[in-house]
Amino acid sequence: MFVPRRFRARVATARRASTLGEAARLAGRLQTELRRRGAHPEATRYCEEELLRRSTFHAMFEATKGLAERLRALSGAHDIDGTELVDPCFGTKGGDPVLRTNTFSTKSEISEHTGFANLLRGIFGTFRNPMAHTARIAGWEITESDALDLFSMLSYLHRRLDGAVRR
Repeated sequence: MFVPRRFRARVATARRASTLGEAARLAGRLQTELRRRGAHPEATRYCEEELLRRSTFHAMFEATKGLAERLRALSGAHDIDGTELVDPCFGTKGGDPVLRTNTFSTKSEISEHTGFANLLRGIFGTFRNPMAHTARIAGWEITESDALDLFSMLSYLHRRLDGAVRR
């Protein structure tokens, strides 16, 4: 089938922002692409101001903190954060977890539940913790692809949390 050149997909590598102006352009594109992709409202709820100010670093940081805030609200587990928050919410030691994203009745569902908890831990360990303990100007490099991937993953996690049931 013939496809005119103007309709052919193009693959490009994303450049890293090295100046404040480049970072602002990146954040503007990020906000536009998130709307186009239909990002979950909770994924951007905690970072709307940062997206408007076109601060990608801070938007990503606030979005990951927003995930923790949602877990606290759903589970009632307060005064803990990050990976330490996942175990009280989704841990299986001692029986039934506080939150479930499925019926938790088959070996496959229990495995899926454990995998979901591991995804949550991974988001905190990969994004939130380094951002919390590293100054933005100290070399934290963010590509457009990395930011979009994080927001896509956060959207997925929030969609799964939409159907979570509290025990």
